[in-house]
Amino acid sequence: MRRIECIACLFVAALSISGCHSLGKGAIRPALLAEDSTDARSALVREMDRIAPRGRIDLIGHDPTKDPVLVVQPFRPSPLEGNSPAVPVHYDLVTDGRSCFARERASRTLHELPGVPCRPK
Repeated sequence: MRRIECIACLFVAALSISGCHSLGKGAIRPALLAEDSTDARSALVREMDRIAPRGRIDLIGHDPTKDPVLVVQPFRPSPLEGNSPAVPVHYDLVTDGRSCFARERASRTLHELPGVPCRPK
């Protein structure tokens, strides 16, 4: 019985500190970057670095004003590492009409992207 209580406490603690963002009544829709400017791209890269610090976002050859998919690539293994089990993490740009979010595909977790201008697709 004690073990179940411990697991329940850990589960509640994990939920309380997770990066999930719950939304009110706004409908979530796919979104695109609102403008193709250096400032908008810099804001997007900065916020994605905050969300996924163990990877790198690279927008070279990718236009977030036309495609809502963002891919965070894992860092390359060092020369002393063999094969790395790390895999890319896919995010979709979405909006509720007021704010821009990155929704992780695997977990469906929403991460708010303050300062990133986006528009519905």
